[in-house]
Amino acid sequence: MRTLLALLIALGAYWNISNKFVEAESLSVQQIELEALHVNRQVQIVFEGARQTLDTVAAQTEVRLGGGATREDADRALNSAIDRALLRNPVVLGVVVQNNRGIVEYTGGSRQGLGLDLSALDYFRHLGEPDAPDYVLGTPYESAVFKTTLIPVARSIFDIDGNRIAVVAVGVPLASLQQALVPRLATLGASARLWRNDGLLLATAPNDDLQIGVRYNALPLFKQRDSARESGTFMPVSPYDGKTRIVAWRNNPAFPVFVTAGSERAPLFDAARLHAYLAIGIAGLALALLATTGYLVERENRMRLGLIRELQASVERAQKAMRLSERANRSKTKLLANLSHELRTPLNAMIGFTEMVRLGYKGTVSDDSKESLDLVLRSAKHLDGLVANLLDLSRIELDPLALEIAEADANAALGDALAMVRNTADRKSLVVACDLPNEPLLGHFDRIRFVQVAVNLLSNAVRHSPTGSTVDVHLRSLEGMIELCVADRGPGVADEQLETMLEPFGDPNIAAARPVGTGLGLSISREIARAHGGDLVVANRAQGGLRACARFAQRPPVDAVPLEPALGLANAQR
Repeated sequence: MRTLLALLIALGAYWNISNKFVEAESLSVQQIELEALHVNRQVQIVFEGARQTLDTVAAQTEVRLGGGATREDADRALNSAIDRALLRNPVVLGVVVQNNRGIVEYTGGSRQGLGLDLSALDYFRHLGEPDAPDYVLGTPYESAVFKTTLIPVARSIFDIDGNRIAVVAVGVPLASLQQALVPRLATLGASARLWRNDGLLLATAPNDDLQIGVRYNALPLFKQRDSARESGTFMPVSPYDGKTRIVAWRNNPAFPVFVTAGSERAPLFDAARLHAYLAIGIAGLALALLATTGYLVERENRMRLGLIRELQASVERAQKAMRLSERANRSKTKLLANLSHELRTPLNAMIGFTEMVRLGYKGTVSDDSKESLDLVLRSAKHLDGLVANLLDLSRIELDPLALEIAEADANAALGDALAMVRNTADRKSLVVACDLPNEPLLGHFDRIRFVQVAVNLLSNAVRHSPTGSTVDVHLRSLEGMIELCVADRGPGVADEQLETMLEPFGDPNIAAARPVGTGLGLSISREIARAHGGDLVVANRAQGGLRACARFAQRPPVDAVPLEPALGLANAQR
């Protein structure tokens, strides 16, 4: 009888241990699959930034190469469009435009490299294939200009007859993709990699021993991955160290790439091993504890199975939410691409040709016609600014705001901003009373962004001030901060709505009293100030009107990484 009971205990312990290992393996696979989903989402955000720059420059290139403007005007306009795209999108380094023979015609930033023949680059050849994708990724290379590894991303431009007229390419820093590969991998002891579909390794998480830029077609993942499916999981044995790993892969439909996330199988089963040791110990207990032990084990089984079910439901909810988020983000990206193509391209053409007519290149213009043309120019430039605000807001939502930190004079930068709004203030007979330091006010900040914030605050004050009133401007250094305050004499805002007006698009009740275009200027200004370690606050004045104060730290924040100057990709490839 005792032998039979001991045998039953041993069988029960074996069954329990087997179940625990099955449960641990199922839980580990789900964790790796969820990690691959998060990694793929982060990589897609980086590529979306590159896609926005490519689409913006492509729309300008298509108009300039097929338009009727002179070559000098076309060069100037396209170079200006390339420089603006680089300035507004910190995800990429450099822009190069090649004609259909592979000769470089335009670059961003530096003009070096014009006329080079880059038709031998691998992405240029792939774009010529009949079934090539819209966007092609090249081989990683070490840039001598940017002192970092870049991954070229390119797309073709076609005329109305379907003939390719040019190729646009940008460089995505390897560091951006590596940062996207490590959201929570440390907690799992896992690593992630980004692959091109032909087996080329584009990026790895830090401390990975595989070499970037080399094809690894012999790895098990290329034999077990199904390119027609969205994702999958398998457990290969590594040909390098002989260890079994749990690996999840996920295809990216927007680019011919996929990501993998994996971890060694053995460390993920520590909890199951611990339970096995406990079960073996329980098997040696006295027969008198047999009933109690069986009850405890069964209850533990039910609890763990319940936790696994809850985890499965949580994973399914997270995957569903992620799919909805990806769908919404793709819709927004398409909307911004349409705005850039449908609004900014004709707006730039409208501004350019109107200026030419205004300056008399198309014949003599009367004074009355000049006034009408000036009105058209102001309206077109105002609309161009509204579209630029929308693009600024979308970039801030997609990625933290990158700054070009350098020592600058806040006093001189404010002078540039005042010059931009001077004509508008003069038309309303406004007095701009400035309380400024007598000497340069030096600090470390992004000068272009500082001017952008100053212009926003001054424009709002001028717009809402009654004709003939005064706009007060104060600039000073206070407790390690540079403080810029602008106050107007216009209508105030209810105290409970002050914080709401700093949100994107604001409150409709505020917009009725103080119309401010798209309602994005103050919101963008606050994000810029916070990126500099400061903030933007607004308050009603006792004597009437509104007072807005922006603060910038005189020393850069620890997490504000200065950007390298934007140079041409063609120069980087020499």
